[in-house]
Amino acid sequence: MTIDELKQQRRWVLWRLETVGGKQTKVPYRPDGRKAMANNPGTWHTYAECAAIASQFSGVGLVLGQGVWGVDIDGCCDAVSGKFTPESREIVIRLDSYSEFSPSGTGCHVLGLGELPGPGLKKPHSGCKAVEVKADGYYFTFTGRHLSKTPAALMDRQEQVLALYDRVSKLANPRKTDGLQVSIPLSEEERFRKLMAGDMSDYDITTVERTWHCAICWRRNTVAMRSRLTRSSGSQACIVMISGSAKTTGK
Repeated sequence: MTIDELKQQRRWVLWRLETVGGKQTKVPYRPDGRKAMANNPGTWHTYAECAAIASQFSGVGLVLGQGVWGVDIDGCCDAVSGKFTPESREIVIRLDSYSEFSPSGTGCHVLGLGELPGPGLKKPHSGCKAVEVKADGYYFTFTGRHLSKTPAALMDRQEQVLALYDRVSKLANPRKTDGLQVSIPLSEEERFRKLMAGDMSDYDITTVERTWHCAICWRRNTVAMRSRLTRSSGSQACIVMISGSAKTTGK
């Protein structure tokens, strides 16, 4: 499907960068100024209808789905040189379909033909901030800043997008950094696990009491227990409690 053919379809919206809930958000709009919805075809228009007043908004957006998928690779390239990271370049090459720079110039969108096996995905990825694989219920900003070494049209890449979807779905979810942080060296963590199993042989009674106190805080996570705790200087473990849940990381 060529870009001109895509522009004839009623799957286009306008968007404006706004602060929603304290976060910068690309809010979709109709040409008449009312809000658009990526899951409501009645709010979509042709590209020409949107482009005619695009200067009054931040830009034009393409609604995905109905046989069109999109991959957003965020923070993958230099806005000045246009150089991509090896990992992001590999994704673009494998998909081998129409690709363009994002509005910021530091990311790119790949558009193609096919269907996704499940809901949209967004996961952290090496070589970039995150990779999104999406279709129904989403829209992407559209710049028209074509990546010259990619096809000028949307290609049927069902096999390729399924492979990427499967790979991204298996990536670890981002770990939240807010909340209770428990940082324990690997050797100390092993001792802690033994203690949780009832083996106190590695600890004296004072350390055991303090460790059980930390474990209780970890499990209950009550507001009253959200305070800074440290073990005796003879131990290398440091337990820092901040509001939220507990996590253990090796250093």
